[in-house]
Amino acid sequence: MRCFYLLYCLWVICCGFTEENTKDLLYKIREIKYRDPQMALVLLDSLRRMEESNHFQRVPEFRIDIAQGQIYQIMRLDQLAVRFWEKALQADSVRVRDAYFFTVLNGIVNVYYRMADYENALEYCLLLLERGEKSGDEWSIGDCYFMIGQIEWQIGRKEQAYRDFKKALNILENGKNPGTKKLLSYVYGEIMTMADADGRFSYALEIGTLREKLLREMEELGGQEGYIDQQRGYLYAKLAYLYQKEGKCRLAGSYFEKFEKTHFATTLEGREYGFPYLKNAGQYEKALCFLRDMRREYEVMKKDTIDINMRVCYENLSEIYADLGQCRKAYHFLKRALVLADSLQERQQRSRITEMSVLYSVKEKEKRIQEQEGIIKKKQTFIGRLFGFVSVGIIMLIGVGIYANRMKNKNRILVGKIEEGIHYRQMLRRIGMLYKGEHKIQVNCKERELFENLDRLVVMERLFLRPNLTRDEMVSRLCTNKNQLANAIRFCTGQNFTEYINSLRLECALKILTEGNEKIEVVAERSGFGSARSFYRIFKDYFGLSPAEYRHFCSK
Repeated sequence: MRCFYLLYCLWVICCGFTEENTKDLLYKIREIKYRDPQMALVLLDSLRRMEESNHFQRVPEFRIDIAQGQIYQIMRLDQLAVRFWEKALQADSVRVRDAYFFTVLNGIVNVYYRMADYENALEYCLLLLERGEKSGDEWSIGDCYFMIGQIEWQIGRKEQAYRDFKKALNILENGKNPGTKKLLSYVYGEIMTMADADGRFSYALEIGTLREKLLREMEELGGQEGYIDQQRGYLYAKLAYLYQKEGKCRLAGSYFEKFEKTHFATTLEGREYGFPYLKNAGQYEKALCFLRDMRREYEVMKKDTIDINMRVCYENLSEIYADLGQCRKAYHFLKRALVLADSLQERQQRSRITEMSVLYSVKEKEKRIQEQEGIIKKKQTFIGRLFGFVSVGIIMLIGVGIYANRMKNKNRILVGKIEEGIHYRQMLRRIGMLYKGEHKIQVNCKERELFENLDRLVVMERLFLRPNLTRDEMVSRLCTNKNQLANAIRFCTGQNFTEYINSLRLECALKILTEGNEKIEVVAERSGFGSARSFYRIFKDYFGLSPAEYRHFCSK
C-alpha cells in the first residue's frame, strides 16, 4: 500500500501540477490519514512542495496546514498539531469562513483539553463561543457551553460546570436543527458519566431518562438503526449500573436484559460497558466470561498488545479472581498489568521525546527557509542595483563577503543550537522526574536507579568540578563495581564515564562564558578541566567552535 501511494505521487509529478491532480492528492491524504498517518505526511509534504513550485496556488496553504495539524493530532504529537492550526488561523480565509474557523478552533480546544492545558483550552473555547453566537449556530453554541463545562469540571469548579451543562442542554434540546440530536445524545452520556463520578446518581438517572426519550424520537425519524442500537447499548448498560448502585436491583436487572438484547452488547466495546454492572452485582462468572472474550478479541484485533485497554482488562481480571479467592490467578494478571503499565509509560516518554525532536526539526527547517529567503532577497537587490557594472574583481569580493557572512551565520546558528540543546536537555530531565512521579507502580531498573544516584551525587556535590575525579572514587562511594557503573551510564546517557563528566563540565563552562569576561584559562579551571589546552580541544570537538567564538557570538 505504501508503494502504491509513492508511485501515485511520482505519477502526479510526472503528469504536471494540475488543479485536478492536487485536489485528488488532498483527497487521498484525507482517505489514508487514519490508517497510515506517516504516509499521509509524506503525501502532504509532496503536495506542499508542488504548491511552492507553482506561481499560482491551486490548494491554499491554510488547507495544507489544517490537514497537517489533523494528522499530527492522530499521531498524538499535540504541540505540532497546535502549531500548524495556529498558523492556519492567521489566514484571512480561515477567519472569514465559519466552517474552517470552527474546524481549526475545535481541534485546538480538544488538543489542549487532552494535554490538560485547561487555561488555553478555555481561552480558545470562549473565542469559539463568541463566533458561534455571532453566526447563530445553535450546534456550535451548545457544543461550546458543554466543552466549557467539561473544563470547569476538570479544574474542580463543579457547580459552575453543571450550570454550563444546563445551558448547553437548554440550547440543544430546543434546537430546530436535526443534526443537534446526535450531539445531544453524546452530551447526555458524558454528563451521566461525570454525575456518576461525583456521586450524583439521581441526576445521572434523570439525564438517562431524557436520553432514552431522545433515542425513541430519533428512532421515529428512521435511517439510523446501527447508531440507535449503539446508543441504546451505552444507555442501558449505564442505567443498569446506576440502578444497581442505588440498590434497585430488579430495575437494574431489567435494564441489563435490555442491554443484552442489543447488537452492541455482542461487540468488544459493548462488553466493556456491560462489565461494571456484572462486577457490581457480584455476577463474577459472567463477568469473567466478558473479560475472557474481551482479552481474546484484543489479542486478535491488535498485533501490538501494549495497549491501555489490555492493561485495564488484566486489572479487572485480577480484581475478579481476588474476589473469588483465587489468589494465584489474581497475582498472575496483576503482574501482567504492571508490566503493561511500565511499557505504556516508557512508550509515552519516547513519544514525548519524539515530539520534541520533530518540533525542533520543524523550527530548524523554518529558520533555514527564512535565511534562504533573506539571502535571495539580498542577492536580488544587489544584482538589480549593480547590474551592468559588475566585474570579475567585484564578483570575487562579493564571493569573499558572502563566505564570511555565511561563516558568521553558521557560528550564530551553532550558538543557537548549543543553547537550545542545553535547554532541551534540562527539559528532558524535568520531564523524566515529573513522569516518574506521576505513576505509583513502576518496574525497578537497577541501571536507572544507579545512574540517578550517581547523577544526584555528582551534581549536588559538584564533584565534576574536580579535575582529578576518577571512576574508581565513584565506584567506591556508590558501593558498586566498574562494570555496573559503566553499564548504568551507557544505558541512561549513551556515554562513558569521562564523556558524561565532561558534558557536565561543558555546561558549567557555557554558563561562565556567558556571564563574564574571564580568561579561557580561568574558565577551564573553574569548570573542572585539568588544563586550558584540553578544555579548548574538548569544547571544539563537542560544539564545533572555540570558547572564544562562542562568547563572541553569545554577547551579540
